[in-house]
Amino acid sequence: MKMPGRRRGKKAQGSPLGRVLRNFAGSGEDSDGMDWEPIADAGSAEQMPLRRDDAAAAPAAFGSRRLLRNRSPDAYIELTPDMVIVVIGFLDAPERHAAASAPICRQHRDRVRENREVWIQLCAAEPWHVARPTLEGRSVPELRRLHRSVLDASSRARGASVDDVSRIMRAHEDVAGVQRRCLETLAERLHCERARKAALEARVTAQVVAALWAFLPAAELQVVALHCVVFLARPIGGAEGMVFHRGMASQGLDAFLGKRGGIAAVLASMRAHSSVDSVQAMGCWSLVNLALNHQQKLELLKLRGLDRVLDAMESHPRVLEVQFRALFALINLVIPEAGAGYEDDLDLKAANKRVVRYVLGAMAAFPDSEKLVRCGCLVLHNLSLDDGNVPHLLAAGVSLPLQRAARHHKDADVQRSAVSTLRRLGIVLHLRRDGDDDAAELVAADAAG
Repeated sequence: MKMPGRRRGKKAQGSPLGRVLRNFAGSGEDSDGMDWEPIADAGSAEQMPLRRDDAAAAPAAFGSRRLLRNRSPDAYIELTPDMVIVVIGFLDAPERHAAASAPICRQHRDRVRENREVWIQLCAAEPWHVARPTLEGRSVPELRRLHRSVLDASSRARGASVDDVSRIMRAHEDVAGVQRRCLETLAERLHCERARKAALEARVTAQVVAALWAFLPAAELQVVALHCVVFLARPIGGAEGMVFHRGMASQGLDAFLGKRGGIAAVLASMRAHSSVDSVQAMGCWSLVNLALNHQQKLELLKLRGLDRVLDAMESHPRVLEVQFRALFALINLVIPEAGAGYEDDLDLKAANKRVVRYVLGAMAAFPDSEKLVRCGCLVLHNLSLDDGNVPHLLAAGVSLPLQRAARHHKDADVQRSAVSTLRRLGIVLHLRRDGDDDAAELVAADAAG
């Protein structure tokens, strides 16, 4: 029933912005009576005279977010661009675009739909993060079309093939939101070897590396991009890690090498986000497969990748995923290889001492994690392959941790690497059985004794 004397403004019942504003007003069912008439500009002859008590409620300059009530029961809203941006921030991306682009009154058209600052803010804000310098100089229709295009691109990327994802990444290479959505799709697709082949043929590796460099400050995007590197660096036909295999062929090698290559990008990401454990864990994981290739491994060592892995372990001593992935990366990095090494032998010895210390620390912190202990034993085994590391291993007291690992973990790799390492260190192993117990216990004794 229509209340006498009550003026009703034009409704926008189907508009997302209208729905949010009515809820924002909080006046229940009668909120549909909100007047959408524009407020007269300050100084206009048509402006309503204000009472003394209403002086503070005068229309504010650009940027005000206050509600203006001139007389009861009508409610007037000064539809400032800043207020609209705050309100539509509660909507999802498609509704946000619809709320800003479909005019619901003259005030909305003039202050929102045709306002450059509104569209610059929408393009530069979450989730798109378009760089503001690229938005300067564009007209309102251009900005509106850009916002619509990134919205459509993100939607298409969700179910796109590898080739389509590559095209979308090229078309929106400066839009962080679109790049992240494409990288998430790639990370899902690249588990399949056929998709990895298609990605390498489409030169997706170079695009992922470019995204790592272009959006270096964005930690969440870095995690997804590094996850893609994990798969792209894995040689076709190769299994995860393949810890004793060397010199494997790898397509897209040029994208990983060089000053602006993928290896340098991974290390830069880990350096920029040293306090973010997810970046450190994913960065170490990507180094696992990057170190499988001889040239890539030499590049890693040249760029002090070994130090970067140890820094990750030092920064996150109680994060299992970081410690595990770091040990996994060290398995290949510490294998003696022709052409690999530091410029100064003293630096190499110091690095190896740090490796031993952090390996033993990780094994002590997570003694029940079989996967971590397995990686730790393999790292110590590979270090023992270089006779120059034997004194460091003996001085660090690795025999007891290796003995403990062999006794408590039945994994074949743990048994093999622990026993082999102890023998290389000159430690004699005796096999002893107690009574009818079939379980064998390894007892280590110094060979000199």
